[in-house]
Amino acid sequence: MSRRKKKYLEGIIEKVNFPNMSEFTFEDKKVNFKGGIEGQKVSVVVGRKREKHMEAKLLEILEKSPLETNTTCPNYLECGGCSYQSVSHEYELKLKQRQIKELFEDVYSEEPEIFESPLKTAYRNKMEYTFADMYKDSPIMLGMHKKNRFYEVVDTKECNLVHSDFEIIRNAIQAAIADPRFLEVTEDELVDIDISVDVLTNPIKAIKEELNPKIYGVIVSKGQNRGLLLPDLEGVDTVEEQLNIACQKGGIDPNSDYSIEKFEVIRYKEGENNEI
Repeated sequence: MSRRKKKYLEGIIEKVNFPNMSEFTFEDKKVNFKGGIEGQKVSVVVGRKREKHMEAKLLEILEKSPLETNTTCPNYLECGGCSYQSVSHEYELKLKQRQIKELFEDVYSEEPEIFESPLKTAYRNKMEYTFADMYKDSPIMLGMHKKNRFYEVVDTKECNLVHSDFEIIRNAIQAAIADPRFLEVTEDELVDIDISVDVLTNPIKAIKEELNPKIYGVIVSKGQNRGLLLPDLEGVDTVEEQLNIACQKGGIDPNSDYSIEKFEVIRYKEGENNEI
């Protein structure tokens, strides 16, 4: 029994229907597939062929749409968390208004009214993250599923959809499970571990004379290099020791010119009745 040869097509998306189903025309037939934005030139592989249309899968975006004028987060091309981040908010409202009108045109003839949200970013109040590989045999990552991938995730740093509190929690979990500096904690060690969370205040520029390693943490920067050290660490008693360690962490020559920022830490310890 011979295997049917796959058919690959290219086209420019003419319309996006609900729920995020795109289409273009090929030889008088509509080619339908999930994902995409009007005006994008795409490559698809055809699956089922129907009498009046073909069902396909999006393979690659060959050319951006003229509608894509917005700045996106670093994960937009890989992440499956959102679809219209690259287009203007005004276009997205018109798109959804048209889709709603078409969905209810059999029972409602008026033009539907769309009420714009006051928030254009950080509006998600619920997120479902997944532990998985970023790629085959990679360290475990906590993030969002990649587009069209059920077993791989993408790091969602700088996500535009969620409140910063989500990323604080995700980063804390990620640091606990994927810090290369330490061995994994075993179950029998949990009874001997004290858990604390340090919340950093916003850093401000500083000079050496304004530092105190018992009160302030430091951030040192030079070009793309950056090192951070928390305050009140055992064995770090002088400003010079604090700066040298921070420079070492950031790959910065401590004898060179570098910028300094200081910050304070609010420490919450397990078992203490802390109020935020």
